[in-house]
Amino acid sequence: MNQAIEGVHWTIHDLEVLPENEWTRYEIINGELFVTRTPHRRH
Repeated sequence: MNQAIEGVHWTIHDLEVLPENEWTRYEIINGELFVTRTPHRRH
């Protein structure tokens, strides 16, 4: 599922305010935020 908010441009500084979680991975690609689960050790 991809939900984009138009007009929002994410930066590296925005990552600092997101909650830290060992099971969640945040990536910013071309100003768009992608949130995925980290791979399992058996992945």
